[in-house]
Amino acid sequence: MANLHINANLPSYIPLHHELVREFETADSNHSSVLQEVQNAIDDVSAQGKAYIDFVLSDDNRAPVQVNQDTLNTLLTTLRQHIVSKYELECWKQSAHQARARIRNQQRNEPELTVETMDLYREYGEKRQFADEIIHDYQDDKELKQQERTMDQVVNTYDTYVQLRNLVYILQDPSNPLPTDADNEDDVAVAGGKISLRDPLSLDYYEEPVISRKCMHVFSRATIHQYLAGSSGRSGKNCPVDGCEATISFNDLKPDSIHGRSACKSVHGNGGAGSQRKYRNGYKNIDSNFR
Repeated sequence: MANLHINANLPSYIPLHHELVREFETADSNHSSVLQEVQNAIDDVSAQGKAYIDFVLSDDNRAPVQVNQDTLNTLLTTLRQHIVSKYELECWKQSAHQARARIRNQQRNEPELTVETMDLYREYGEKRQFADEIIHDYQDDKELKQQERTMDQVVNTYDTYVQLRNLVYILQDPSNPLPTDADNEDDVAVAGGKISLRDPLSLDYYEEPVISRKCMHVFSRATIHQYLAGSSGRSGKNCPVDGCEATISFNDLKPDSIHGRSACKSVHGNGGAGSQRKYRNGYKNIDSNFR
């Protein structure tokens, strides 16, 4: 007994107890429910934002709407926060899922920590603890994702967010360019110059404006449909805008309520009975559905 010597100092690396491994696997399965809660929050705020935009663009509004900037800013900020939260939760879920498989494999090869195995784990040196491994994986995964897409690119994939953000600029001055954002094709297409309020084919103010997904040029629905008449659904024709080399078809067109609102607001601001009539006609035909 006199020769028995036990080093009671714990090693730097301690294996995860098998009971805790099971708890970790259970906790990992809860990520889906948390993600669903965040998605529900995104859906709720998006619905509020869509309702607000529909109100601003509604046929029932006979005069320009006095938009509450605080409401718009609150909707934008809240929606962005929820989108960022979902993005980060997805990164964390992926990291935890990868860690779960690795920890399970480690457990098969690592004996429980006992007095007899302490020396074995002391030889591991400064190996990362399992929690540190998860955090390290999360940071690596998040960094890789951010190299693929910036956070602005992530939020710009949500149509309601883009519509709300652009509506702020449109209602301040409909002829001003939308903010330049190299990560957003919709913005790049109109940035750097004045927003056109007239259909490039008829040169009249937009009525039922539609936008081409190919080149982001905007047209009145009737004039572009007349231009494309006779072409098949997918073959299409060259974009009629000078200098544009895109080929567009009926399938490439989608409603564009933002440009419609710009034209209506601008025409109404000119005053006079004729302007009011143009405003009413253009406003009545705006399709305020989202993409």
